[in-house]
Amino acid sequence: MSFKAAKRILPTQIYFHASRPIPSLSHARSVFRSLGQFGEMAEYRFMRCPETQKYLQYGFVIYRNKEDAEQALKTKFLQVSSGFDVPCDVALDKTGSSRREHLNDRKDRRNRRQQQENQ
Repeated sequence: MSFKAAKRILPTQIYFHASRPIPSLSHARSVFRSLGQFGEMAEYRFMRCPETQKYLQYGFVIYRNKEDAEQALKTKFLQVSSGFDVPCDVALDKTGSSRREHLNDRKDRRNRRQQQENQ
């Protein structure tokens, strides 16, 4: 009796960054549908501004299988046209460096604003 080798489940997270603002839930769903072409997703999320609850231009997706995430990372960029007036480019990244850069830029702007207000 032989058993087929079970596909090993090894959830793998990747980050993404959209080239344009995400105005609505339907736009966010279009992005996730495009990301789903690589395989089954365990979780996905666009980050939101805590004050306005608007979608920010980045987030993450966790693929159930490492191979699916690796395939997505090989692609590096997706173009999502469904629902957008102008197609939205989505960059895929293992490290989340685009997200960190965005957060650092926001911190720098906030610090400069506070310094100006204190002068």
